[in-house]
Amino acid sequence: MGREWRACLGFMSCVLAGVLISGCEQQKDTQPDDGDVALPSYAELAAAHNARVKPIAQYRARAVVEFEWYDEDGKKHFEQGDGPMRYRPPDQLALKISKADVDLYWLGCDAKRYWLFDLHAKPRTGWVGSHAKAVGQRRANAPLPIRPDQIVGLLGFGPLDANAEATVAAHKNGYLIEYPPDKGRDDQALELVIKPGYGVQSVRITDKRGDVVLTAELSQFNRMEIEGLPPGGWPWVAEKVHIELPMDRTTVDLFAREPWDGGDSVKDVHFDYDKLVKALKIDPAQIEDLDPRADRP
Repeated sequence: MGREWRACLGFMSCVLAGVLISGCEQQKDTQPDDGDVALPSYAELAAAHNARVKPIAQYRARAVVEFEWYDEDGKKHFEQGDGPMRYRPPDQLALKISKADVDLYWLGCDAKRYWLFDLHAKPRTGWVGSHAKAVGQRRANAPLPIRPDQIVGLLGFGPLDANAEATVAAHKNGYLIEYPPDKGRDDQALELVIKPGYGVQSVRITDKRGDVVLTAELSQFNRMEIEGLPPGGWPWVAEKVHIELPMDRTTVDLFAREPWDGGDSVKDVHFDYDKLVKALKIDPAQIEDLDPRADRP
């Protein structure tokens, strides 16, 4: 897991929560024109977005994940798998990745921490860290170059902060929202492109030098089925997210097929770290704590 993931973690978690879900509005392939239409304020865009995502109480999709990255020795790695992805707003995620009916990994997070379990290692191993200490966490020897809370940061489903400092400009695909650098976010800046009726189309994060830390392209939007709502009221969600971290030479393709509210298949145990450790039969001694401590070099 590269330093860029650690650096942008807090920024993504705080600002990107909720950027993927678009509304239930009628689709219109239009673009704003500064000369013809007054631009909405950021607060207005955030309020409209928050109203649209309010019906999302939980989420389930059939995920396919493809990772490509380079380790510290310059060796290229590729991993691919699929499995159920479950989510509850604002910060609970559970993703099991399997291949050929063999369970490979379990990724998850809750409000305070995140975890990754290697289920095909012998013995089974894991990594756990807290969100509060994410920036200071050590480089892990985890087998995947992404953290569960970073997936949450891009899949969002939570509300946008209507009080955040941001500007709005016209864009060929809708509106460009720019969040300026902030010391509390490692001096990183964020750009979102939002297309009316579809939601966020792209994400771009840059560091204080202006170098690109992360880009994400969202596509293949589909309706998310929610019990109790008519089909016309189902929100649009992105079924594909392509993520690039150029500094780490890392790419991630996440496909989230057949999204729906999950019904009874989304349970508390899926997001309970202690119960998962027992259910997955992982020796706590085999779980590495990623949080920095004063007694560590």
